[in-house]
Formats: sequence, structure tokens, C-alpha cells
Amino acid sequence: KVGQKTFIIVGQSTLNFPGSVIIHKKDSVLDIVDGQQRITTLYLIAKALAYNGSLPQLTFNHTDSFFYIRENSIFINKWIELNLGKSDRQDFFDYISDNCQVVKVTVKHLSEAFQLFETQNGRGKALEAYNLLKAYHIRAMSSSSRKEKIDCDIRWEDAAMYAYKNNAPRDLLRQLINEHLYRCRLWSRSEEAGRFSKQCVDEFKGFTVDRDAPVEFAYQNCLVQQQIASALMQMMNAGLFKVKSRFEHGDPDNISPFANINQLIVNGKPFFDWVKTYIEIYKRIFMQPDSSQLSGFKDFYRSSCKYKGYQRNGDTYIREVYKSAIMHIFDRFGEMGVNCLYKPVYICLYRMRLEKKQVRYATMSSFSSSGWIFAQINNAKKISDLSEIIGRASEYKKKTPKNFEVEVINKLFDEQI
Repeated sequence: KVGQKTFIIVGQSTLNFPGSVIIHKKDSVLDIVDGQQRITTLYLIAKALAYNGSLPQLTFNHTDSFFYIRENSIFINKWIELNLGKSDRQDFFDYISDNCQVVKVTVKHLSEAFQLFETQNGRGKALEAYNLLKAYHIRAMSSSSRKEKIDCDIRWEDAAMYAYKNNAPRDLLRQLINEHLYRCRLWSRSEEAGRFSKQCVDEFKGFTVDRDAPVEFAYQNCLVQQQIASALMQMMNAGLFKVKSRFEHGDPDNISPFANINQLIVNGKPFFDWVKTYIEIYKRIFMQPDSSQLSGFKDFYRSSCKYKGYQRNGDTYIREVYKSAIMHIFDRFGEMGVNCLYKPVYICLYRMRLEKKQVRYATMSSFSSSGWIFAQINNAKKISDLSEIIGRASEYKKKTPKNFEVEVINKLFDEQI
């Protein structure tokens, strides 16, 4: 195990080609950048099969590794004892040595090794694009303690496997980054926002701000100021500072009052803290229907977005954009902003459901259909600056042709905003 992940290799197809191994060569030392689990597992299997040949000397940097290696060594030995007779063990080892092929890639520069790691892992269907960000930002935590790195990793994985209803896991990171944060940031800049993929991860790669990485340009100076202010406030009494909460009755500690969806990204721990804020905001708005926070909006969301047929692809595309818009409004203007605008924004987006018999992803991801709302929100300095959204909603109510019938939406278009 590394962390909590078991690395036992089973199955003929897996043993035939466990994958590639990326090695960083520094002087006479070979550091394994990718492939630690596979190499360690094969090493333990060879030892359990009483292989008498020479094996490489493996050095592990963390004391936790010894506990997990011992645990897995015991498991492998028991598995061999239960499943292989003494006469079969040599045949099993011969099979591995004759059929197991590993591609070894050796690089001289560590940056090349990590770049190759991201490229290799980005090709696998099972790996979500956002997971490339975890490796990137943990690597940027060079001045952080081991505990801080582990805490960031645990928070990240907990969000990826969040236990929701009936303890069924739900990937909140995929939901948040793919559907909301990525598209919010692009639409706010008046850009088209398609699907998030590994080609898009640079959107969430920012600047490293510490004593070993001085800023390059003047516009980055605000990041230094931000980091100094954050450290200062952590040391002082929070009551000395007056900041505006997003929720009317105050924000919890795990929602940063200084986070902004469109802010410059600071690499490392600040990135994980930034994601944590929006995970919590998403949960409180869309996954805690019985809480008193934004109760009026939540009642509206249940009745107006969860109608019969709401799981059709087109309806899902509209709903996800609507949720992004609500998060963006909440991020900028808090509960008050959402209460003022959730119906007008609904009209502006759900008009597509009445107007079109088939709603396509490309339609909802375009700036003309959806993005203009986000640009309006981003450029507004006060809620009254969003009158354009209310005005357009009034026009859509009057002029939208009803080519597709959804009773709940029809009723809202017939009501006064």
C-alpha cells in the first residue's frame, strides 16, 4: 500500500504488461517517479517465491511505507501458500519473468519526469483530468511539511469519493471542476467553455509564491500580499477583522471569505484550500436541502429543476449551467444575490427547454446562450448592475416560442418574476 491504496497485482493481463516505469537518474541514484507500487509488488512476489537471484536495493523515504510493505508481504505470502503448491511456485515465477514486460523510461531532469508522468497518466480512460492537478500542486508544496501534503491529499480523495445518500460515493471534484469552476472562469472572460479535459488543466495551474520562487511580473505582486495577509490573519484574533460573509448568518470556517472563483491561482496548498471552499459551497447549496440556508432557492430548485424528465441529456445540460450561475452569483454577492436573481437566471437559461425540441451540449456551452450571464455577473460591482439579466428574462417570458412542453417551466413563464 501507499497511503490507503492496495497495490497487489492480480490477473494474467495485468502481469503481462504492468505498464511503464519512469526513472529520474541523478548521479548514481535512480528515483522512481512513476511505478513505485508495481516495482515494490513484483519485488515482494519474487521474495515470497524464494527467488535466489539478485534484486535491486529499494530505499523508501517515509516510515509509513514500511508498515504497508510488511502488511502486503504477509498478504502475498499467504496468497501463495493457499493457492500455489511448492511445485507450482517456480512455474509461476518463470511465467512472470518470461511474460511480464515493463517499459522503462529514464530522464535526467526531474521536471521532465513529472511532465512525462502527467502525459502518461492523462492517456488512461480511468484517470479523470482533474487528478493531474493533484500531482502538480502537491509537487509545488516543496516548502510544506509532510503532514500538510498528506492532509491535502486526503481532502482531495475524500471529495473524489464523497459519501452521499445511502453512502454511495459521489465524485464532487469531477462535478465541481468539470462542470462549474472551469466553465465559470472561461465564461467570465467572455470565452467559449466546452468540456473539461486534460488539455485544459493549465486553467488551474498558477504561480508558486514562496521564498524560493520569486514573482516574475508586477501583476503577480498581489499574490504575495494575499499570502502575507492570510498568514497574518491566521495568527491574530479573527474578531479584529470585519469581512462580509456570503451566508446571511455567517460562513463556516471551511469557506474562505477571500476566495474568488476567478482569482489568480496560487500553486500548492492555497490551491487545495481554494477547492475546499467551493466543495463546501456546492454541498451547502445543492446537497443539503433541509438546511435553512437559502431555503427559498432550495424549494424553487427542487420544484422547478427536478421535474418529470429532468434527467434527459438536454435538461441536464441546462441544469448544470444553472447551478454554475447560482454558484457564481453566490460567490460574488452571497445569499442576497441568489435570492434576487435565481428566477430571472432560470428564465434566461430554461427558455432553451421550451424553445428547442433537442437541447445540445454545444448550445448550452456557447457564450451567446449561457456565457453572457457569467460575464455580466463577473463585471457587476453591485446587485443592481445585473439589471440586464432581469430585463432579458422579461423579454424571454414574452417572446420564447413553446416548441417543447414542460408543465413546470410553462407555468413559470406565465407568472410574474
